[in-house]
Amino acid sequence: MNRLAPAVLRPLLRAVEVLAVVLAAGTVLLGILMTASIAFGEFSASVPLVPDLDSVPEVGQEDVYAWVFFDTVRVVHPDPPAVARALKWGGYAAVAVVVLAGCVVAFTLARRLRAGRPFSRFAAASLLTLGILATLAAFLSPALLLEATAAMVSDLGLRTADAAGLVVYEASEGPAALLLDRFPSPGVVIRHANWVLAGVGGILVVISFAFRRGAALQADTEGLV
Repeated sequence: MNRLAPAVLRPLLRAVEVLAVVLAAGTVLLGILMTASIAFGEFSASVPLVPDLDSVPEVGQEDVYAWVFFDTVRVVHPDPPAVARALKWGGYAAVAVVVLAGCVVAFTLARRLRAGRPFSRFAAASLLTLGILATLAAFLSPALLLEATAAMVSDLGLRTADAAGLVVYEASEGPAALLLDRFPSPGVVIRHANWVLAGVGGILVVISFAFRRGAALQADTEGLV
């Protein structure tokens, strides 16, 4: 069993290294294409709509049983402003940085495992940094993308509703308007934050402390030999 483990582990670690390199290269290529698209292409986004009071559809029942609150419209801007382009690029770049950092950490850890020294302060610091980056990107990326949409809608001069004043649907008056989600509203954070990425970041932070402890134990063991 002990002889079989290295024979299986080494090819697996090499596969992890190759996959990390391929994923990093793919991320860079996709980033170049996305940058060109954001810099020169049109923008489109789905934006919540506060409908007119008279637009409630007839569904064969009283309003107490069925009531329309929000709908969604697709907004397209053929030539969005530079601030919207920069915000959208930043939103995608935040996630790309996490992916690239993850590839570097995976490649480094795989090489250290093949060398028989998986634990080190560098590995612990790398995992801690990656976890913090992932957690920040989970909130920063959606925030930047929402602000990009807001900048696009504002540039088009479309009618918008005040989210802070829209407490009760019946209180809305006038024609239909767009409702722009903006950070740091708690409801917006809950709806739009990437909680999966934030959870992965938290797990990586915990693992980094385990690696730090493993590095200390490994140093103590080597000192006894």
